[in-house]
Amino acid sequence: MRGLILDMQQYLSALPRSKSASATMQRIPDGSVSPAATSGIVLGRDMYFSLRVNQFGLSEDVEWFVKYDPMVVVMCSFLYGYERVTVPCVIGPDFIKNQLRTDPPRFGTTLTDICVTGPHPYRGGPIEISVCLYKVQRVNYAKSLLRIAEGLSQTLLTSQLSTWLSAGGTLLDAIGSLLGLDETIYLTGHQTTLAYSPLFPLMSGYYCVATPSKDSENPPQLRVNQGRLFSFSLDRERPYAESDFILFSLEGLERRDDLYRFPFARMKKDAIATISGGNEEIKRAKISLTAAYQELRKSNDFTTKDAQLILSEWINEFNKEEENSSLLGPMSASNEKEYRGKELQETERSDVEGFIRQLAL
Repeated sequence: MRGLILDMQQYLSALPRSKSASATMQRIPDGSVSPAATSGIVLGRDMYFSLRVNQFGLSEDVEWFVKYDPMVVVMCSFLYGYERVTVPCVIGPDFIKNQLRTDPPRFGTTLTDICVTGPHPYRGGPIEISVCLYKVQRVNYAKSLLRIAEGLSQTLLTSQLSTWLSAGGTLLDAIGSLLGLDETIYLTGHQTTLAYSPLFPLMSGYYCVATPSKDSENPPQLRVNQGRLFSFSLDRERPYAESDFILFSLEGLERRDDLYRFPFARMKKDAIATISGGNEEIKRAKISLTAAYQELRKSNDFTTKDAQLILSEWINEFNKEEENSSLLGPMSASNEKEYRGKELQETERSDVEGFIRQLAL
């Protein structure tokens, strides 16, 4: 793990720099976000955080998907369990096309709305974020490397973070190879540290990385509407196009809704399924449910608060299933007896009808 972290730091220090002015980052004020966002402080140890790239664009037209492929490389470093990890993600043309219902725009702004990492429990301490935008010439070997890096990112995003810790080296190698190509051209980016002091806690909301605007004397005010960046000046709002930019958001969550991805969710499901009304079956189900909760508590992917709420939900489901099983047991026996009685009556009636037909003949 430590080797992977050192590799990531080397990649960050080796990032090429654009000839244009360096980019800066700012948090969009809550009053400039529409609809009103439920932003606020992300509480350490009680909440999760996720990072999402919402939009990026260039002030000058670039023929995306014709001469160049866009590539956004995001790296996020945070405390996971008892050690710091750095998780990368590569957003390329396949990622973008999968997110859009229509053909992606060839020029200017590109929309993504892609979650690049998370949800992860926020254990406190600083979170380091690097967001960089590149254009990659559409030549065979560059396209192949970008597709590999992007495919690995998509696979790892849908798996547990512990899987990345064992398989992330391949993605790091692909990123390093891409950044080393002459065909990979750095456009803009920024590296920052959030929550670097208790006086500046981690805040959810929208963040914009942008180069200085063309009108440096009267820079426009930035606003976000429906997850898109706008500039506001002279009582007029229009899509932002004054400079190169990347819009991303940090989300704070109290619960995560992807429990199904973890093996102990299946353990719980199997435990509930074994309840059939008998004392031995119920005892085995309780043992299996306890084992599932123990695996949940060992996981670094859940907060203690959320794990306790999940246990309460499991217990309620278990008790309800046990109650249903106790009701269905006598009913099923009674129904079976009633069914066999009806079946016997139908057989007897059929025999009588057959006998009557024979007499008629």
